[in-house]
Amino acid sequence: MRFACMSVAAILAAILVAEIPGTSRAGWSTEPVTVSPTTANVPMVEACTDGAHGTFVAWQEETSAGVGVLRVQHLLVSGDLDPAWPTAGAVAVATSAARTELFALPDRLGVLYLFWQECGTLQALRMDGTGAVATGWPSQPVGGVRRTTGAAGGRVLGSISNYSQRASLIEDGSHGFYGAWMNDAGALMAIHLGPSNTGAGGWPNGPLQLADSDHRVNLWPPVALTPDGGAFLAWATWSTNGNTSSGSWLLHRLTPAGIDTSGWPPSGLSFGDFHLEYLNLATHASLLDLAVDGRGGAFLLIANPVSAATYYATLETRLYRVQGSGIPAVGWPAAGRVDPYAQTVLPTDGYGPSPDASFRLLYDDRDGALVGSFTSTADTPIGMSFDDLNSAGARMTGIGAWVANGYELVSGGGGEVFLAEFNPKGPYQPYEPNAYLRVKDASTTLYSEYQSQIVVTFYGDIGLASTEDGGAVFVWSQVRDRVGLIARKFSRFGEVTGVAPPASGPPGLHQLRFERGVGVRASITAPDGGRLDLFDIAGRRIATVAIGAGDRDATIPGTGAIAPGLYFGRLVAGAARFTGKVLVTR
Repeated sequence: MRFACMSVAAILAAILVAEIPGTSRAGWSTEPVTVSPTTANVPMVEACTDGAHGTFVAWQEETSAGVGVLRVQHLLVSGDLDPAWPTAGAVAVATSAARTELFALPDRLGVLYLFWQECGTLQALRMDGTGAVATGWPSQPVGGVRRTTGAAGGRVLGSISNYSQRASLIEDGSHGFYGAWMNDAGALMAIHLGPSNTGAGGWPNGPLQLADSDHRVNLWPPVALTPDGGAFLAWATWSTNGNTSSGSWLLHRLTPAGIDTSGWPPSGLSFGDFHLEYLNLATHASLLDLAVDGRGGAFLLIANPVSAATYYATLETRLYRVQGSGIPAVGWPAAGRVDPYAQTVLPTDGYGPSPDASFRLLYDDRDGALVGSFTSTADTPIGMSFDDLNSAGARMTGIGAWVANGYELVSGGGGEVFLAEFNPKGPYQPYEPNAYLRVKDASTTLYSEYQSQIVVTFYGDIGLASTEDGGAVFVWSQVRDRVGLIARKFSRFGEVTGVAPPASGPPGLHQLRFERGVGVRASITAPDGGRLDLFDIAGRRIATVAIGAGDRDATIPGTGAIAPGLYFGRLVAGAARFTGKVLVTR
């Protein structure tokens, strides 16, 4: 979608008499909350619950091109910034460096674990309830050279491979975490640490090597929690010995102490042959994922390469469900169920999907699973399709996303699924570095925003965290309408208005949103009433609605079936004019 004849700024000037921009409030409302007022580039954002319906937000804040410091902020359940934390966010790592793969987990004690990759290593750090480094965690960087006094450097968990870039990191149910990854030699590594920075549950105070690298690589190892506090672990292994080679898809179960669970073979259960020769190690997307199933067992997703041509491999995707003993769940075949909706072609010429387009598996809290696979590889951006499967593996609903720069997917905790997507090149391949943001549940767009301002770094990244009460918090970096790092909260019914737009007081247009099947809706303050108009990109008024005195929500009639695109709203309240924008999608 390209708008060549007029700039958005020119259109706004032509159709709007006056614009009074909103400002962030303390607490959740129809206005977003400012997490940080930084004007620096924010190339990485991550968010997680705090375990009490609040949210931790972590980000890399650039100090110069390509390098920066790590900061963390705490949002309370109300949406207010935690007064015990620095207002600009706590500095987790003060040394400027290039980092990738930022991740956060709560410890359920009111603080969080922070993970990142730096200089080819996986690092971890625990923060305390004031934003300081927790007691027992080091202020040491890679190689043991102390950083700036008082600045944290994190614990180095080990090296990590370029060919299996993402570690799997989960809560352990006892305030610690499990992690699994492939190191730079190709070995499968796992660790179990507690809040005091020591081995938890009987594990050593360091990583265990669960599969060696002797003529072998061990790819894409996801980990999932077992009911007894142990872990399921899956991976793809490939070995060569002279002129022969072989590979397998494996699933193993470990006790909380890190030893083999009784009845499980030490090398893991095999789920068929894996043919790495059909692939290319330059393909970084994971073809494997794992999730708990709510019954003490696990769902296992395998996108298996079954043949290869010159530039691509053919995939067959299967979903398995196993009991805690490793045997198939009741009603599930040992060979799993083929997913007919999953992608079947994977490029192997080095132009395949990135880790953001990895196959995904998420327990849906309703005895089923959400299965995600990329939907195209010939176009940019790559799409993702997510299918909600019931307990027997049958498809119920589906949602989609564009993932040129990434997406976030979380469960709301009661069967709800939230998806946030971020695409700095727009949803339809425009020829300009536009920005496009969207948050959805399984059927409705809750928030969307589209900007055609020609600024490459217009948006840096997004984060999404479940609030574990049926809602989610969406975080993004923005440098035009609102400078800094911004957050909104959504419930299962749409955007939360914990601090509702006042019926009296200064008038204002707080938010425009499109709800499929309903139309364009607005959150407003209009003590004396007024009129709300909707304009298209050409400046034509296409709909209007009268606003009654004291109305706080309005639906513009006749907009339920309008064409997809960018629209502008104008609230006329006496002599004042207020504007907003909304992206209509299908």
